[in-house]
Amino acid sequence: GRTGGGVISFTTKSGANDFHGVLWEYLYNNKLNANSFQNNRAGNPRPQANNNVFGFVASGPVYLPRLFDGRNKLFFMFSYEGWRSRGTDLQNFTVPLAEQRTGDFSRLFAATGQLVTLYDPLSTRSDGRGGFLRDPFPGNRLPQNRLSPMALKAAAFYPQPIFAGQGPGQVNNYVLPTANIFGINMVASRIDYQLNERNKVHFRYSNTPFKEIRSLGWGTNVAEPSGNAPLTRNGVNWSFDWTSTMRPRVVFNLRFGLTRWEDFAGNLIGRGYDPRQLGFPDSLVSQFKVLQFPRFDIGGGYGPLGTNRPGNFETDYAYSLQPNINLVRGGHVLKIGADLKRFDKNRIGLGLISGSYSFSRGFTQANPLRSDALSGNEFASFLLGYPAGGR
Repeated sequence: GRTGGGVISFTTKSGANDFHGVLWEYLYNNKLNANSFQNNRAGNPRPQANNNVFGFVASGPVYLPRLFDGRNKLFFMFSYEGWRSRGTDLQNFTVPLAEQRTGDFSRLFAATGQLVTLYDPLSTRSDGRGGFLRDPFPGNRLPQNRLSPMALKAAAFYPQPIFAGQGPGQVNNYVLPTANIFGINMVASRIDYQLNERNKVHFRYSNTPFKEIRSLGWGTNVAEPSGNAPLTRNGVNWSFDWTSTMRPRVVFNLRFGLTRWEDFAGNLIGRGYDPRQLGFPDSLVSQFKVLQFPRFDIGGGYGPLGTNRPGNFETDYAYSLQPNINLVRGGHVLKIGADLKRFDKNRIGLGLISGSYSFSRGFTQANPLRSDALSGNEFASFLLGYPAGGR
């Protein structure tokens, strides 16, 4: 599915005069697995990892007692395969500490254990030598009257740290197994009909609906960052084939096929959230055709808020028509035919419908033009409401 330019040729199984059937079941269970190092470190239990694949195939003549006997004439084949998977994805983020969410960064340390100092961007001034100076925030605390109400409301959607984190900086303090769920219901069917000694036709239908929910950051509120919540796909195929022995040395074949590909990938958890609740102006939100929680990319290893893939809708069609004729002339076989195709691609991407806003340490570091390891913080710039970029 991820390689372009490939051609796959296959033949589906057809029924015969005898009835045949196959039934199967495959089971995989997490009770046989060991826990991971990361889960043990965070104190998380062994995650769920269950897989169940089951299905059947049935084929034979179409036979209705006392009504219709399709032996030597009408045959069927039907198969079904279901796939149910329940697993986990291990998320590893850095989320702000409780006091940092109120502007208190007095315990903001670098990996070396040294204090990371925050500087006031409104104090920026020239040092007289082509550089700039800034004053640090007293006590490494942001003044309450300087905090952005919009940022405070958005930050409230962060989950709390799971454990203390790594090192003096308490990074990677959010480690959580989240649900990885997907299911498939694959159906394939075929009908063969022997019209007479010279003509036979068959019709085939198949589809493979697939649904997946995974890569959840926390999955508990509208600021969920996953772009696979859900991912749905379905490949549907119809084909018709007619083969006619027109003369002993002339065989005609006509084949028609239609394939439809349905695809949605996005985030429905944050769908419908009105950004006016964060403080977005009505003059802006009234222009949105679809409401979604905005995307906030906060650098420095902090987990994002909101998704960067609200939704992509796609429905593609591929039509094919193939008339062919085989002629036998003496010791030669002449094949004449055509392959006619049409492709329709229909895609609607919602884009970043409520915007995407990124934040760096630039507004709170000592030198606005040069970063260093001991000054500035991305989440502090976010709380002050100073984005570094957006779209």
